[in-house]
Parts: sequence; C-alpha cells; structure tokens
Amino acid sequence: MTSPAPANWDYEVIGMITAQTTSGTGFLTELSRDFNDFFGTSSNTSSRKVEAATRICKADLRVQCVRLGGNAIISTDIDFSEIGSGSSNMLMVCMAGTAIKVKELANINEDRKNSILEVIELTQKLEAITKVRV
Repeated sequence: MTSPAPANWDYEVIGMITAQTTSGTGFLTELSRDFNDFFGTSSNTSSRKVEAATRICKADLRVQCVRLGGNAIISTDIDFSEIGSGSSNMLMVCMAGTAIKVKELANINEDRKNSILEVIELTQKLEAITKVRV
C-alpha cells in the first residue's frame, strides 16, 4: 500500500476498493477511557482496538486487490469514527484505495516485492480453502 504511486511504476488501474470494520469498545474499554479522560492520559486499550481494526481493513483491501487481479494498492485513505454514545460506543474504521496491477515488478524494492508475492500466495490459499468448504 502506498500513496501516491512511485514515479517509476508502470501499472494498470483496476479500480477502487473499500474495506470497513466496526467493533464494540466494551464496558472495560469505556471504563478505561473515562479514567484516562478524567486524568488526561492516553488509552492503550482504545489504541490497541484502533490498531487491530486498521490491520483488519488493510488485510481486507489486500485480499480484494489480489482477487481482482491486482498486486498493489495506491492512493489509500483511512477514516476513523465512533458510532453511538454512552455505553453503546462502536469503533468504525474505513479504508479505500485504488487497486492496480504493476506490470514490471523489477522496479520495486525487494521487501515490497516479497510482500506482494506473499499476499498473492496467501490469498490463493484462502481461495482454495473457501472452495473446499463450499
């Protein structure tokens, strides 16, 4: 995932992809947040929940990209929002990006190339498992 696309990439645009996740904050998280708010400190519990939701969205975008035939995502955007009030707070993370197919992977550094190949391999395994279960 990158924003914007590096200048030396030769690629074909596949299309926009989106991912979102919503999760409850839970009673203990709310209690912790109230405590942190009162004393003006940061909430590690809330930060971990935001981080986990962000990882889920990134993974979802990568799988969608590979399923569409892409191998990279550019121009990504991420938004965070809180839904509800009082004890029914929910955390929402939304991501969007443009799925692309990089035509020549030779111009990409080795770490990124390995990450691309790993996501493609894992998505193919996921597809195989899904087909077996259906």
